[in-house]
Amino acid sequence: MINQKGFKNIVLIILVVALAGALGYMVLVKKSTNKTGEIPVSDLCIVEKEEIIDLVNSFENAQMKRDARGILALFTPPELPGDSSTYVYLSGSDAAGPRLYSSGQTNFNQPSFKILETPSKNASGSCTTKVQEQRSYYPEGVGGDFGPMQPYTVYFVTVKQNNAWKIDRYLSDDGSTHKYSGWGY
Repeated sequence: MINQKGFKNIVLIILVVALAGALGYMVLVKKSTNKTGEIPVSDLCIVEKEEIIDLVNSFENAQMKRDARGILALFTPPELPGDSSTYVYLSGSDAAGPRLYSSGQTNFNQPSFKILETPSKNASGSCTTKVQEQRSYYPEGVGGDFGPMQPYTVYFVTVKQNNAWKIDRYLSDDGSTHKYSGWGY
C-alpha cells in the first residue's frame, strides 16, 4: 500500500507531466498554424504586387474606355447603405443603363494614368496604391468639348477575397473615405 507522502508525490509527478504535455501541445499547434502558407498582409502587398498592379491597370484601362460595368465588377460588394445607394446610382441598376461616365462628376475623359506608389499596407490591413490620372471634364450645361487635362490623384484600397484581388475603395485625394470617392461620391 502506498503511504500518503508517496501518493502526493505521484499526483505531483502526474500534474507536472500533464502540464508539460499541454504546454508542448500548444507550442506544436502554434508552430503548425504558422506553417499554413498564409502570408501576412504587409508581405502580401509586396509578394503579390504584380497582381495588385494588374488589377489597377485593368481598372484604369476600363476607365479610359468608359466601361462602367467592367469597372464596377472589379469592386468588392458595397456594405454601407450610402455605398449601396451610390452603387445603384453609378451602375444604373435602377435605370436604363449606367450613369458612370454619363452624368455630373463622372462625365470625363481620361487618356492616361501613372502609378505613383506601388502597393503598401495601410492602417486597415489592406493594400493601397497611389495613382495619378489625367482627366478632362465636360462642362455641364455649357456644351462644346471636354476641357483641358488636369492631374487627379486617387488611391486604390485593395483586398484579397476568395483568392482574388478586388478594389475595396477608390479614394480621391480630398480625404473622403467613401467607397467611390475617386469619382466624387
